[in-house]
Amino acid sequence: MLEEAGVLGVVGAAFAVMLVVAARKLAVQVDERIEKVRERLPGASCGACGLRGGCDALAEEVVKDPSLLGKCRLLGPEERREIGRILGVEVKGEEERRFPRVRCTGQGKILFEARGERTCSALSDLAGGPLACPYGCLGMGDCVRACPFGALRLEGGLPVVEEERCTGCGLCEQACPRGVIRLQPAGTKVLLLCNSPAPGKEVTASCASGCIKCRICEKACPVQAIKLDPLPVIDASLCTACGTCVE
Repeated sequence: MLEEAGVLGVVGAAFAVMLVVAARKLAVQVDERIEKVRERLPGASCGACGLRGGCDALAEEVVKDPSLLGKCRLLGPEERREIGRILGVEVKGEEERRFPRVRCTGQGKILFEARGERTCSALSDLAGGPLACPYGCLGMGDCVRACPFGALRLEGGLPVVEEERCTGCGLCEQACPRGVIRLQPAGTKVLLLCNSPAPGKEVTASCASGCIKCRICEKACPVQAIKLDPLPVIDASLCTACGTCVE
């Protein structure tokens, strides 16, 4: 009986040693920098970086490729520099903030009253929507609901951005089925308030204040900062905000 117990004890000890050795050999080495980077990410897991795992997934990817840090739009300059120090690379600390801008005045002609599911996405799929302009803001607030920071609200059927709350994550831009909302640098001097690439006659028939592609702004600009393609495209590096194009 004692001999059998002794044999079992030896066998058990042998298996224990084998398990320890196997565990050490098969153990997955975790880069300690991942946790350090994760601690300095905002933790919002808003999804703006495009990764399903949010900040956890981004931390892993950034350790592999520091250039991917630019995917996070919520990081401040100091956090960027600190992550750069952790990874031993130079990361630009200063990046101009971007805010969503609404390329629509909300003056499009209404063709019919919207019923049923009142979301921009649903209305856009419904015979092109209730507006005569197929590019205008539908005003149902998909962008407002998409914002995890409460930085947008609807006023007069158009989204209004509260810049003090906005982080520039871009989720509102992604939520708009018509591309009316565009992220632009905070220092943008002149804003285009039309989203329609349609010819002038079509725009006039569908909206009271849309861009008719008359090229007057392009010709009037004293520094040639505006080109039509098909809407006016403003070269921020040339624009002096003189106001001639607006006049």
